[in-house]
Amino acid sequence: MAIDMNSPQYEHIQVNSLKVNDILLAENSGRLDYCKVTDISTAKPGKHGSAKFLIKAQNVFTLKSYEVSHVSGSKIIKVKLKRTEYRIVDIFGEEVYTETTSHDSATEAPVFLKSEFSPDSLFALESAFAERENDNEEVTVMVVTAPSLLMIETIRKGGKIYTLR
Repeated sequence: MAIDMNSPQYEHIQVNSLKVNDILLAENSGRLDYCKVTDISTAKPGKHGSAKFLIKAQNVFTLKSYEVSHVSGSKIIKVKLKRTEYRIVDIFGEEVYTETTSHDSATEAPVFLKSEFSPDSLFALESAFAERENDNEEVTVMVVTAPSLLMIETIRKGGKIYTLR
């Protein structure tokens, strides 16, 4: 994926301000991947005086786990995510029809292609939509976006929230 590191959607932060569940860009064999931080641990300063942070993360697309260590104070790239809630209107063929839950009339509700979602997210969404009690029961999704990233974070149906990531 081509990445503009100076884009406002990326933030260069010190490794010690990273939190679990943050999404960061991690280099993997010369490629940059989106990874979700699953665990952070620290090691005591060694004879050269810098503490190390051991970061465990999971690729958001392949779910492959990674471990990397950074010296305290080194910079990493955190992804600024945009979250938008949509009401699912219909799922038909290869398309997911939505409407925005925002009262901002300038926000258009997109039609998503099923292929844009991970298989697990799509299965959960289709199941929630198919299992509605009636046509009036709403199914909403919180969609997380960043450049080249589209994920369903939560599905809400009948007052229950299902977290997917």
